[in-house]
Amino acid sequence: MFPAKTMKTPRVLLRFLVSYLLLHLLTAGFFVIVFSSATRHQMVENAKGEMRSLALVLRAHIQELPEGLENPSLIPHVLNLGEKTDFRYTIINASGDVVADSEKGDQDIGPHGDRPEIVDANSKGLGFSARFSDTLQLPMMYLAIPLENPNHQGLDQSDLGQLKKPNKPTGFVRVAAPAVPINRSIQTLQRTLWTYALLLGAISAGLMIYFASSAMRPLSRFSETARNIGRGELQPTVPLESRRDEWGELADAFGQMQKEISVREEQLREGSHRLTAVLKSMIEGVLSTDGQGRISITNRAAQRMLSFTHSEVLDRDLLEIIRYPELRLAVETARANQSTEKTEFETLPPARRRIKARATYLPEESPRGVAIVLHDVTELRALENMRQDFVANVSHELKTPLASIQAYAETLRLGAIHDEDKNIQFVEQIETQAKLLNLQIQDLLEIARVESGTAAFKIEPVAINELCQRSVDHIQAQAAQLNVKLSIEPAESELMARAESDGVTTIVNNLISNAIRYTPADGQVIVRTRREDDWVIIEVADTGIGISAEHQARVFERFYRADKARSRDMGGTGLGLAIVKHLTQAFDGKVELESQVGKGSSFRVSLPAG
Repeated sequence: MFPAKTMKTPRVLLRFLVSYLLLHLLTAGFFVIVFSSATRHQMVENAKGEMRSLALVLRAHIQELPEGLENPSLIPHVLNLGEKTDFRYTIINASGDVVADSEKGDQDIGPHGDRPEIVDANSKGLGFSARFSDTLQLPMMYLAIPLENPNHQGLDQSDLGQLKKPNKPTGFVRVAAPAVPINRSIQTLQRTLWTYALLLGAISAGLMIYFASSAMRPLSRFSETARNIGRGELQPTVPLESRRDEWGELADAFGQMQKEISVREEQLREGSHRLTAVLKSMIEGVLSTDGQGRISITNRAAQRMLSFTHSEVLDRDLLEIIRYPELRLAVETARANQSTEKTEFETLPPARRRIKARATYLPEESPRGVAIVLHDVTELRALENMRQDFVANVSHELKTPLASIQAYAETLRLGAIHDEDKNIQFVEQIETQAKLLNLQIQDLLEIARVESGTAAFKIEPVAINELCQRSVDHIQAQAAQLNVKLSIEPAESELMARAESDGVTTIVNNLISNAIRYTPADGQVIVRTRREDDWVIIEVADTGIGISAEHQARVFERFYRADKARSRDMGGTGLGLAIVKHLTQAFDGKVELESQVGKGSSFRVSLPAG
């Protein structure tokens, strides 16, 4: 809506007013100059005509005198004529000497034959000039005509405008008039004209401001509305219904424009929010640069992967921010070749991550930019390594008993079967290795069943103290055989956890068996239970050989052995801790390890209390 506050005079109106006044002054000046020149010319022509008439009369008088220029009455006559008129009269003989002058009488005022008006009168029959008089120290106008021989009829009295050159002038009659009155008249005229011009300009400027302000008042409203649009205020504009002109049409167009801008801005806002939501929800990192290489778009995943914040990189050069040569090279190559480039690199400490990047040239952008998609493949690469290790380990673990079975069977086939002292021993070894192989296969099947999600566990409250006590009693003989003290420190009250009884039993049995195998003779294994908040804790601690820090993160992997040779000699399938981990996760629990080399280990299983 147009603002209702007082409108100031539009600057365009002020510029228009200044332009108008300048044009008015230029026009008035031109008019004053032209009119003054024309007036001056007319006044000079009038004076020239009057001086010509007086010169003709004086010449006629001189020609009537018997002695002509030598007549004694000529000087008094010229002096008397000068006193009665505002003109100066000068009589000059053929030699250029002044015979009589209405100002100086018969004084010698120097030769006048070289005066411009005398020269023109001698050559053309009439001479006129306007110049500064050295004698009178005034600007003067001079008109001269020649004196004719009395016997020569060179003047047509009927036409004063046609003066014919005499054959032999006997002298000259010059009439002079001061130019000061004409100059003053012209100056007065110019002042009058300028006064009227300025007055007319002021009146017309005032009227123009009044009418133009009224006509251009909507311009200020449109300017204010445009500024409001720039600030994001997109309320519909009220049309100027009272005006049936271009302003009214512009107001209607303005209102329609505001509505369309409002709709498009809403669409852009929705699109931006949608894009922002999508970018935030993506686990892939996204970066986008413009044609100058400045970062224009980034999401949280990219910030987390590359360890920077949004404010640090926005509108900054990507190559200044990225510290990874592989990614820089991929971006530069994609931009240079207008292609898609892939690379993989490892981030800097402390959180080392393996990042796979794809840089794609954006031809639709103007100027051309590059989009970068980052994938955190740290876990994928770890899983690939685990898979490779698993394949190698399972092959090795299954190969060992199979090789032993094959060797003992081959030995029996080659004759040892008839050796009564050895054949029973070989058969027992075959049986032992077959049992170990079967146990490994059963454990593999158990892990596969848990990982596949197809295992149907009957989750119910389980008495943890009772299950742990049964496991300790069951494995007590094995511990005594290895000279390891096995004991239990149950919680004072019975603990109930939400899990499956058989699964918890498998977890506790594997932890105890693992602790006994890695605890030297005269060592100790303790099973403890307790309640912490909403968790039931089962802890199996030993005084065994311990596990070094670099192996602690991988001991729950299948077939992973911290000390491969020693672990194999101690027996076991290498799958016990992996089964513990997967069963615990299946019961929505967690398993943790604390260990120091030479001091022992402590495995702690947390299950939801129930």
